[in-house]
Amino acid sequence: MTRTKLFIFLVQSQMSLATARVPQILSSDVNKDAWISVLISGLLLQLVIIMIWLLLKRYPTITWYQILSATLGSFMGKIISLSFAGYFIYIATMEVLSAAELLQFWMLTFTPKFIIIILVTFAGILLARENLQTIIRFYTFTVILIIIFPILATVTFINSDIRYILPLGSTGTSAILNASYESFCSLTGIIAMIMIYVQTKGSALQKLGTISLANLCMTLFFSFLLFSASVVLSPELLTVAKFYAIFTVRDLTLGLIQRIDLYYVLIGLLFKIVSCVTFLYLSASGIGHVLGKNHHREAVPYLGLIVILLALSPLFDTTNINNIVTVTFVVIIPSLLLIFSYMFNRNKNLM
Repeated sequence: MTRTKLFIFLVQSQMSLATARVPQILSSDVNKDAWISVLISGLLLQLVIIMIWLLLKRYPTITWYQILSATLGSFMGKIISLSFAGYFIYIATMEVLSAAELLQFWMLTFTPKFIIIILVTFAGILLARENLQTIIRFYTFTVILIIIFPILATVTFINSDIRYILPLGSTGTSAILNASYESFCSLTGIIAMIMIYVQTKGSALQKLGTISLANLCMTLFFSFLLFSASVVLSPELLTVAKFYAIFTVRDLTLGLIQRIDLYYVLIGLLFKIVSCVTFLYLSASGIGHVLGKNHHREAVPYLGLIVILLALSPLFDTTNINNIVTVTFVVIIPSLLLIFSYMFNRNKNLM
């Protein structure tokens, strides 16, 4: 796999996960300074990327799930592999719920939620059963649509009022830093790097550069969208605009093109399906490793069924444990693995 494909895969992995969670920052105390929080979280995430890269660099020829076994032993390695597979299913479920909420709020108000959940998950299953190369070809075809968001956000500046965000940082350092934590958790789709790092061509430094570039692009992308929303929407509307990017273009007309907000919704739905595909694939790969399979196809439909059941369950709650789960799997476990690999001299020669 080329580094360009690695870049596209990581951008797509971050795109939908962040769009689902970044709006929570706007409704927090930080409000109009949310774009500053995103910049800070991007810097924090870069430190995490370097930490994970140091671990992956020690095992340049084996997959992430094999690294778990090499570092923790066969039994514990499989336990943690199953935990990661469960974490990826958790993310996929959040994406499906986010897609259903978006469609119900903006287009399909009277459509039963369970129908939307089933259709979105089924679309994800169809593509997630394919091999990685096929998935990335589809991602390459759709990644160009990301450009539409900043272009339209720039157009909305005709309705902007810079006074909305002045004075900068007035919400306070504490509020900005607290929002940075929330923003950090929303950008962690970059964790997908752990699965395709070994399949990417190039030196370790070249791969790190590509991963860092993907993080930089997505950080600037979401910071710009939040900035545009902050100067277009009034502070009162900003706190309730859950789908902030759509709100900024809801009254925008470009010649013969009407209802641009609906185009936003459809593109947003596509990215949510893409994210569902990504994490279904990552989870199925983990299940395949634990069961000793060389492929992931058989596990995908069963995992899709689990996603549907979780999404329909009234007990599935993402509001309280989301950040804790994210920090555990993105920061704590990889950092412990890196420490263990050095403490017990578990290096690439083990496998």
